[in-house]
Amino acid sequence: MPINEDQLIQGLNNYHEKLAAQTGAIASALDELQGSFHALWQEYEGDGADRVQTEWRRTAESLESCVNTSRQLEVFLEEKIGVLEENRRQAQNF
Repeated sequence: MPINEDQLIQGLNNYHEKLAAQTGAIASALDELQGSFHALWQEYEGDGADRVQTEWRRTAESLESCVNTSRQLEVFLEEKIGVLEENRRQAQNF
C-alpha cells in the first residue's frame, strides 16, 4: 500500500503544532512556578525549606529537560517535514 505523502505531511504538521503548543504551555507554567518558588524561598527557611527546595530543583530540572527535548523534537519534525515537502515538489515537477 503506497504512502499518501499529503496525509503524512498533514499528520506531522498537526503533531508538530500540538507539540509546540504543549511545550509552550509547560514552559510557561514552569516559569510561573519557578517565580513563585523563588518568592517562597525568600520567606521560608529551615530544614523543611531546604528539603522542599532540593526536591523542587529536581522537579524543575526534569521539567526543563522535558521542555528542551520537546523543542529538539520540534526542530527535528520541522526538518523532516521540509524534506518531505521538497521531495513532493520535486516529484510533481518530474
